Amino acid sequence: MTDRDTRARRSAVIVDYDAGPFLADCVRSLDNQGLAELIVVENGDADAARATLAAHGLEGTPLLATGRNLGYGAGANRGLAAIERGEHVLICNPDLVVHEGGHNLFGWFGPTLGLWGGTLLQWLVPFLLAVYFFTQRQTTGFVFCLFFFFENWLYTATYMADARAQALPLVTTGDPDFVEHDFYAIFSSLGVLNHDTQIAALVRVLGRCGMLAVVVWLAMRTLRNQET
Repeated sequence: MTDRDTRARRSAVIVDYDAGPFLADCVRSLDNQGLAELIVVENGDADAARATLAAHGLEGTPLLATGRNLGYGAGANRGLAAIERGEHVLICNPDLVVHEGGHNLFGWFGPTLGLWGGTLLQWLVPFLLAVYFFTQRQTTGFVFCLFFFFENWLYTATYMADARAQALPLVTTGDPDFVEHDFYAIFSSLGVLNHDTQIAALVRVLGRCGMLAVVVWLAMRTLRNQET
């Protein structure tokens, strides 16, 4: 099965609440993935959302107006009920900018940290949440966030492996004409660009090992609690 065939089996639901231009950016990014179907569920001002999409040349995007704020869960269910194609459905918000926001945040501390900032923030958010839940002795939250932390390594590995090929569509919060592939620049500066796929493979293995370790730890903890 080709990568194009795999993407064609996926659909997406965007649950929006007056996100403005972030909605258009999200729709365009997902459109570039060649999905089977994409639906926007608008919990806010549907007319404003349609106007935003039209202003960015995305007026053909299916949009379901809920008429009121149903909340994220009910909005997601409304979108899932409307999806007709695709075996797997991604549900997302349009305005949760973590990776790209990291470039802007760490960019205050110089160009090098700004370049690494996307990946740093993408990893730091779930890790710091895991630390918080651990200090609060909230096992469920700790396990969820730590698992998500290691899962992010898989996404980073995919991005790393694309450093030379640059086949992935890139998202930016700045001028799209000046978008730069993070790991092309990072690996080039480190002199390891020709090893992008090997580095990515190592990061992916470590991420999977971390995810497995989290699950095993939770299972062992659960068994010990049952025994006591």
